[in-house]
Amino acid sequence: MVFSWTTPERRLGHRALPIVPNEIYLEIIDTVEASGSPGPRLTRACIRTLSNLALVCRFFCAMVLPRIFKSVTFYGDAGPSDVARKTAWCRQINGGKEPALSLALYVTDCQFKNWLGTSWVHDGFSALYAKAMSRMSNLASVAFYDCAVKEPHWGALCQLGRLESLVFNHCNVAPPPPEQATLGVMRLKIITSEILEHSVHEFARAVASPSLRFLKTDDISVADEIAHHLAGGEPALEELHLRDIDHHDIVTLHAILAHTGPAITHLSVRASASLWLQLELTAASLPRVRSLRLKMPEPQLLSAMWAKQTIYAICRGFCPHPPLRRLEVVGATSSRLGADVVTWEVLADLVTTSVVEAFPGVCYVRGAEKVMQLEGGSWRQFHCWDT
Repeated sequence: MVFSWTTPERRLGHRALPIVPNEIYLEIIDTVEASGSPGPRLTRACIRTLSNLALVCRFFCAMVLPRIFKSVTFYGDAGPSDVARKTAWCRQINGGKEPALSLALYVTDCQFKNWLGTSWVHDGFSALYAKAMSRMSNLASVAFYDCAVKEPHWGALCQLGRLESLVFNHCNVAPPPPEQATLGVMRLKIITSEILEHSVHEFARAVASPSLRFLKTDDISVADEIAHHLAGGEPALEELHLRDIDHHDIVTLHAILAHTGPAITHLSVRASASLWLQLELTAASLPRVRSLRLKMPEPQLLSAMWAKQTIYAICRGFCPHPPLRRLEVVGATSSRLGADVVTWEVLADLVTTSVVEAFPGVCYVRGAEKVMQLEGGSWRQFHCWDT
């Protein structure tokens, strides 16, 4: 379906009034969209307002519809009216009917939320929506939250030629079918998801694309499998974020960094204190790293002594390493919990002696909740409670 439109005419009775430039109309629509949606997705109230604007004329309709259908969320616990509306739309998409099929081309972001139900009815609706998703050929981002990801979803994902980002958050992920093609995703997030042990290899094969640039996971076995699949080609993974790593995983972590380290620019690892005593990070293993974030989950163990020892060890391993811009050593605590935390004096001493010598280009250093940031040639101090 192609919308034909012209710039809206303005008349007062039989007298023609000056034409309002299209840029002004677009600015009005942008303002409505921005004021009604503080986040990346439209609120219900904003969608109603934009829908009313779409009824004004063909020009407004052509400008507003791509914004309304830019992001779509399928809820497994939705109310009857939402289920009826989206089911009818998806059935029209699957049947190749207009205008549903053209509206599907506007969708660039799709989410499935709360689909952990086990009934055949639940599975039927999920499969229906997944099939419709496969016709949304301009999709760049797909996310599953609290979902059972099954074969219909994998079948739809492999048909999305422009897919860049894939998220699994609190999901039960079934293995992709054997014939599943490798997905060309650039960003992959897997957070506290259950991937059956015997299917980790198949899952990693499906997502380990040579174009993968970002990986965030709390399952080190998945990261290890993906790293092995990527090992045959030129290292390309630029951002690696690992969580909940235990000291027993030290060998696996070394293997992951051996495969991916040469291309890594941002590394974030959340691991137990005992692991940091064994892990050796060096400029040779991470030659391009610009941001390094080390976090320890045990609040009672984050002390000034531990932070100093960790930062000293990093500096020894990397010195000198001009590319690094950001260094963070963080724990799940603050001074309010009564721990022996890093003081401003300790952090300033570390920055002016060891850190600047090892990392001449550094401009942001964090020890616990204390931060020193280089601005205008001088170091500014402030607190940061985000962990």
